[in-house]
Amino acid sequence: HEACTHGHKKVVELLLQHRALVNATGYLNDSPLHDAVKNGHTRIVELLLLHGASRDAVNIYGQHPADYAETDTVKSVLMQPANNEPSSINQCSEQTSLSHPREGPVVLLGSGLSSVQQKSLSKLSAILKA
Repeated sequence: HEACTHGHKKVVELLLQHRALVNATGYLNDSPLHDAVKNGHTRIVELLLLHGASRDAVNIYGQHPADYAETDTVKSVLMQPANNEPSSINQCSEQTSLSHPREGPVVLLGSGLSSVQQKSLSKLSAILKA
């Protein structure tokens, strides 16, 4: 996360070569892609996407990496489809559509949260179950 936040491309490359988890969440459930986008590090955004970073990652505020893109360059990189994605990343599949609710449990990941954040997450979980 720190390498993505501070723009250390060589460090990111080294970590990815050693199979670092490209979608590992950190503070506020941000992914490395969130960190790179927030700080405008276009080359790192490209590198993370090349290694399978999820554009669909959501932090505790419900924000995707693209929600933090401030420059046209970063926005453009995020809008380019990956090799295995449809041409529009803004499409909503039937599985994730609000008009077709999913059956089954909702899983919320909250590792590394403070006790206050854990309580908030528990409250949100109760709301989602209702």
